[in-house]
Amino acid sequence: MIQRSLLLFAASALGLQSFAQPTLTQANNAPVPGDIFSISSSAADSILTSAGASQLFGCWMLEEASARDIKYIDPSETTSSDLMTDEDVLSTDGGSDTLFWNTDATGLYLVGERTLATFPYTDAVKELVYPCTFGTTWTDNGSAAYTVAGINAVRTVSVTGNADAYGTLELPVGPIDNVLRVSVRRTSLDQSAFLNVDRVTHITYFFVDTVQYPILKLQMDTVILNGGAPSVTYSNEWMYGPGTVGLTDLSSNEIAFAAYPNPVAELLSLPVTVKGAARCDVLDAAGRVVLSRQLNASNTLHQIAVNGLPAGLYTARITDQQGLHTARFQVAR
Repeated sequence: MIQRSLLLFAASALGLQSFAQPTLTQANNAPVPGDIFSISSSAADSILTSAGASQLFGCWMLEEASARDIKYIDPSETTSSDLMTDEDVLSTDGGSDTLFWNTDATGLYLVGERTLATFPYTDAVKELVYPCTFGTTWTDNGSAAYTVAGINAVRTVSVTGNADAYGTLELPVGPIDNVLRVSVRRTSLDQSAFLNVDRVTHITYFFVDTVQYPILKLQMDTVILNGGAPSVTYSNEWMYGPGTVGLTDLSSNEIAFAAYPNPVAELLSLPVTVKGAARCDVLDAAGRVVLSRQLNASNTLHQIAVNGLPAGLYTARITDQQGLHTARFQVAR
């Protein structure tokens, strides 16, 4: 299992690395209209990771059950925004769940949603504080009133957050350095004449300070209807592809190779033997091609200058007669 071996090799070298403490800011991490992020999902039980400095978050075993795109849209593109105030971007997966956001230098705020109904928050909820780095904590309260099926309801929300860890995150595609873990606990109570809904959501986010979406989100929801028995559900969402590590041997055209050095500042080496006409496309975190190069089939090691790319996470995608070969890497500045 070549891909699993690459992950284990990377993990064994972690003790030689010096982890940076990422800092999330409005400039680098706030959502931007037009961005699209491909997300893999599963419903496995919650994965445990440890708090503290210089951690290794072992989430390489995630297995994709479904996939979707998360899109950030300018509010002017939907009439639903007419019901909101102060929103500057909305997020949607193309289904019934759409969230309306506002950002400023102090944080990311949820100002409205279209789920059971379309409604603004009378008191916005701070989902993430800016700047946010290891040791940052915050608390916030919010409220909303809405009507669904002719029934009036009131929602109250309380959020506590803690950026309690940083280190290297192992995803199915490989390790990602300089990741900040942010633990959020959100409690909400929806009250109406016929139904009270208590919900407690524990979310563990993993961010890098160059991408406007969490690299990984582990979530546990507990819901109680009218004081009854709790119902618990789990969900995991991550970027950069499905989880197949350790499940089956990979064929030659499915292997994710290891690009180096990683992180890289100037010259990226790609140790891949290609067949026939071959091209390497470099994609940014939103899936946009930002660099393309033709490859020489007589070479077993290809080098690409990435010194013109801004810091962030990228994918090197090689296409030849055998299929696709991919590697994830970081550009550091």
